[in-house]
Amino acid sequence: MQVEHFYDVSINWKQDRVGVASSEVLPSSIEVATPPEFPKGVAGVWSPEHFFCSSCK
Repeated sequence: MQVEHFYDVSINWKQDRVGVASSEVLPSSIEVATPPEFPKGVAGVWSPEHFFCSSCK
C-alpha cells in the first residue's frame, strides 16, 4: 500500500541568490542561498541542495 505525504514548503528569494525557506505549518523559517558551486552562489548558508541531499540519507 502506497501512502502519499505532502509538505507545505516554499522559498521566497529576497536578494540575488539569498532567500527564506518557510512553511505555514512550522513556527520558524530558515535562510537559504544558492550554493557556491553555482554561479554567484553564497558560501556558508544552507541551500535547497543541502536539504535534498540530507533527505536521501
